[in-house]
Amino acid sequence: MRGSEGTAPPVIVFAESRDPRVLEAALRLAREGVVSPALVGDPPADRERRLSAAGVRMLRPEGDRLERCVRFLRDRFSLGGSSRGGADPGARAAEAARDPLVFADWLVASGEAAGSVAGAVATTAEVVRAALSTVGLRPGVRRVSGAFLLEFPGESGEGGPPRRPPLLFTDGAVQPAPSAADLVEIAALAADAAPALLGTAPRVAFLSFSTRGSADHPAAKKMAEAAETVRRLRPDLAADGELQADAALVPEVAARKAPDSAVAGRANVLVFPDLAAANLAYKLVERLAGATATGPILLGLAAPANDLSRGAGAGDIVRLARLTARLAAGR
Repeated sequence: MRGSEGTAPPVIVFAESRDPRVLEAALRLAREGVVSPALVGDPPADRERRLSAAGVRMLRPEGDRLERCVRFLRDRFSLGGSSRGGADPGARAAEAARDPLVFADWLVASGEAAGSVAGAVATTAEVVRAALSTVGLRPGVRRVSGAFLLEFPGESGEGGPPRRPPLLFTDGAVQPAPSAADLVEIAALAADAAPALLGTAPRVAFLSFSTRGSADHPAAKKMAEAAETVRRLRPDLAADGELQADAALVPEVAARKAPDSAVAGRANVLVFPDLAAANLAYKLVERLAGATATGPILLGLAAPANDLSRGAGAGDIVRLARLTARLAAGR
């Protein structure tokens, strides 16, 4: 297998080794060679032979690895104070280390893997809990948030309509009702990930039903406050709001509604007022505009540990694994 500039490809680990979509994705990634896929657990025996022959590694919670994982978790649980329900930290650690989600993320935390991908079977809450108990938050980050990458159909060259550049939608997965302060962090995390995910500098729009005070309502003011705070704390970022979606994305509308904005009409990171708006928007764009949605990409963790929609296909898993590797390379 090949990595960039002759280096070994990054190891991306998958916890759900009995799901056929995950196994198909691992085979595709192994053939592709950009990512080195590894599986935690025990895939069906007939599949395991095929996977091993293709170069997919099996990393089971056993032997020295299991012992090191237990020690790591015991130390984390002990530092966290009393265990839930009065359970001994050692007993909790021994049980948790055999959870494929936890063990996969411990491999990331220990440096044996560059990132993890799960969620084909597990819920987002389960994926986030496993990541927080092992990988943990980046220094200075208060909470995890989730972004979706939306990529659009079209022709990039002559002979067809131009392909719309990709967009990041956040937070459509984790925080149901973020405050203005939460939105500041959500926006900053998505902006920091944008070069790896979008391949370009972020232009952050805080979305609302109002543009620049056209509606006098607390919900719109929340977005304006968050945008103002980001501009003050992160003068390196191009950020504006509150903006309606058309003002954020359509140059002709932006010229009328926010002509002095460095973001309006050109936004590529869309910050939504709450989880409901972001989740509904990404699914509508995916289904009605034919966009390809990848994620949720979990932002704010010390290393990449990303989630999947349980409706994901093998192609979705391959795309998220590639993005996970790109995020790991950008750390």
